[in-house]
Amino acid sequence: MPDAQHPGRCFKVARRWAEEAGWTYVEGFVLVPSEIPFSGFEHAWCLTAEGRVADPALPDGWATAYFGVPLSDRFCREQRALQGRTRF
Repeated sequence: MPDAQHPGRCFKVARRWAEEAGWTYVEGFVLVPSEIPFSGFEHAWCLTAEGRVADPALPDGWATAYFGVPLSDRFCREQRALQGRTRF
């Protein structure tokens, strides 16, 4: 997929990946290794048809865990319409 591994653009790029590939868009939190022992932050990614994580922003293997809610295409379209946007 294009636009891979662009931290800070995960929401936009994950939504595009989901629409183009027919995957499920997910928003939630990701845990990554840090000095604390873990650090978590808001994040977006996709789930493939096989249920695997496809992450447009983080390098493979960098995240320790993903916790999120899959969002339907309909919900995402409705939210964009409420915000006055038609695309990502």
